[in-house]
Amino acid sequence: MPHIASTLPTDVIYTMWKSNPVGVNGAHKKVIIHGGHGVAHRRKHGGLETPNGILTKVTDDELELLEKDETFITHKKNGFIKVLKSEKPPAAEKVAKDMEQADASAPLSEKDFQEGGRAAAPKDLQVSTFKEQQSRKGKK
Repeated sequence: MPHIASTLPTDVIYTMWKSNPVGVNGAHKKVIIHGGHGVAHRRKHGGLETPNGILTKVTDDELELLEKDETFITHKKNGFIKVLKSEKPPAAEKVAKDMEQADASAPLSEKDFQEGGRAAAPKDLQVSTFKEQQSRKGKK
């Protein structure tokens, strides 16, 4: 049975649509691929874990449908999804280390706050204190 490795931070429900006799599209089949990469999860016995990759088992029929889904194809092309067809897949962490690690919706990490990171303040940002703001108001 195939497995899908994911480094997406959230579950994704891929929906296959089918047109009914009236011409209105309706959901024909849904396949959920689990996410959670880089997101802290509470463990049943206590504590937190932050997985570095998630595996989801799918049937051959589901994989065939997924391979036709545009969103799945995009996720696969961008390196967030990998199809594993071996009978006994390797550990999710081993597969994930060769995959794309974070998309724009991933939680922020310390690296994101460093200069040039996606959460870093712009270089031209001018920060002033409350006193400086009040003195500027009085000068106007």
